[in-house]
Amino acid sequence: MISEGNHERKERAAVANGERNRRLYGSYERRRVLVYKSEGYKSPIIPTQAYRALVKAGDVLGRDDISTHTMRKTFGYAYYRRTKDLAFLQNIFNHSASSITKRYIGITQEEIDETLKDFSL
Repeated sequence: MISEGNHERKERAAVANGERNRRLYGSYERRRVLVYKSEGYKSPIIPTQAYRALVKAGDVLGRDDISTHTMRKTFGYAYYRRTKDLAFLQNIFNHSASSITKRYIGITQEEIDETLKDFSL
């Protein structure tokens, strides 16, 4: 049985965590993206549901390295390959340095050199 004092502490902690998450990630409404909408449901799935769906798909494929984080890194890699805008990715990933972003999305110096090889003004 939970005592009133313990319940109040848990409630305060939950509120503090919610406020911290809003500061770090923005409001839930702003972060929601419609990933998948099944019939009968009017709202997008939440990140936990997306994670579970991806893990299940990975299990079917015999892979244990697929998650929502994989999607984030894949987006970063594809965006960089298309736009070469490392500063934008650094900003949306909240990295402190472009070198961190390059390492995060798997861009090596050789790939950068190859991309710039035929560039001219």
